[in-house]
Amino acid sequence: MSLEVLHHPDEYGLRASWAAGVRSLLPAAERKMLEDIQHFLWLPLHWIGGLPAPKDAASVLWALRQIPADQRPLRMTNPYETPPAIFAALQRVVESRAWDANDLDVFKSFLGAYKKGHLVKNLDVYLDWFSRPEEMGELYLSALQAYYQAFLPRKRSASPRYCGKGLPKPRSWQNAYHIATFCGRQHLSL
Repeated sequence: MSLEVLHHPDEYGLRASWAAGVRSLLPAAERKMLEDIQHFLWLPLHWIGGLPAPKDAASVLWALRQIPADQRPLRMTNPYETPPAIFAALQRVVESRAWDANDLDVFKSFLGAYKKGHLVKNLDVYLDWFSRPEEMGELYLSALQAYYQAFLPRKRSASPRYCGKGLPKPRSWQNAYHIATFCGRQHLSL
């Protein structure tokens, strides 16, 4: 959730320069991969929900390491929230290690229908990552580990301005949830 906050700080009332500074703590290859795919990520609640307790970051990283690298991209794609045509296209790309104009068209029609046409320019990069599932799977795990090591253990001391009483009023309940999660809170307040 806090990765969402770091890639869209303006939606959560945070300074873009602060978020860029936190992102810069990640190694370059991992940071680039996250930046390339972050517009298309669906939170894998289906997978997280199936993990044993405790469902904290360390446990998630351990469980993710147990999945072979080439299977991670699809396992982290939520099939219950991803439109079936999109999920099927991603499966084809992973299996064939390539994508074509038909795969691109599936995404374009979906994005156009949901008024997200501005994301079309990033589709080829996103599909390129899925066509290299081993590399994507390794970098995804490495990025989350680096993010965890660089930021999560010190997040409360690194961002007191945003997690204290001076927190701007969230624009929606979803943003309040992301902020509460980012600040390590168990409850929401709007």
